[in-house]
Amino acid sequence: EKNVIEGALISINPKNGYVEAMVGGYSFRQTQFNRALDAKRQTGSAFKPIVYAEALIQGFTPSSIINNTPVIYPTGVPGKYYKPSNFSRRFTGPTTLLIGLAHSIDVVAVKLLSKVGVDKVAALAGDMGIRHVVKNLTMALGSSSVRLVDLTDAYTAFANGGQECKPVFIVKILTPGGGTLYQGKTECKQVLSPQVAFVLTNMLENV
Repeated sequence: EKNVIEGALISINPKNGYVEAMVGGYSFRQTQFNRALDAKRQTGSAFKPIVYAEALIQGFTPSSIINNTPVIYPTGVPGKYYKPSNFSRRFTGPTTLLIGLAHSIDVVAVKLLSKVGVDKVAALAGDMGIRHVVKNLTMALGSSSVRLVDLTDAYTAFANGGQECKPVFIVKILTPGGGTLYQGKTECKQVLSPQVAFVLTNMLENV
């Protein structure tokens, strides 16, 4: 069929990395391009929790204040400036991180990234499975193009006490006689402290 909206879905068990479900597109007959594994899309606000996680690592708390007011940043190019704005077009003044994340306030996210450091957040994203991020302040708003599998992989750390488990697509392959030809391995590493993962998850529940 023509004019069909394409999409992708991937579901990963955060405890062991097992891929429970995957949809790569509308029809495998029409195209074998798997959007869950191969397509890169800008993450948008789905990247913001990683910025907030780094802030928690650095000692910020849900009650820490960021001023939700207009701001302009130099870009390094003469006459060019970066001026983030909010989707609502409103500025609400002093705002807690809890409210900033729950309401996905763009200016709060950008100012927070400026405080904790672009390189620090990029390094944390890499540890969590997201590599090749855009290394400037637009990163806070999800300007990086990321594979769906990698973004979902990163989120497993929030749900698993700070442990990121690499996706496992094949658990086991058996011979007709019941012998094991292949055994998939669960590979997990601690990328966030359990405390940071707990607080960040709690903050996300306020959405």
